[in-house]
Amino acid sequence: MKNGNFCIAGHNYDTIFKRLDELEIGDEFEILDKDNHSNQYRITEMLSIEPTDLTHLKPEEGKTQITLITCENYSTTRLLVKAEIQK
Repeated sequence: MKNGNFCIAGHNYDTIFKRLDELEIGDEFEILDKDNHSNQYRITEMLSIEPTDLTHLKPEEGKTQITLITCENYSTTRLLVKAEIQK
């Protein structure tokens, strides 16, 4: 996997990111690519941000990251979960 920040946004209804707010810094999760290769990620940040704040989506030099985003507080803010690949 190349360095960069892959962002995924999803609703927090009954499926996709319903329990995203239960994660904690240090938790790990797995992402499978289209070829069924596994990549392990560790959560490094959890933030509540304004819907217009895009600064946290920019890639960080030399890092391979994934950012998960969903609405919170009746869509007035966004929950952002950032994780780094574990090599």
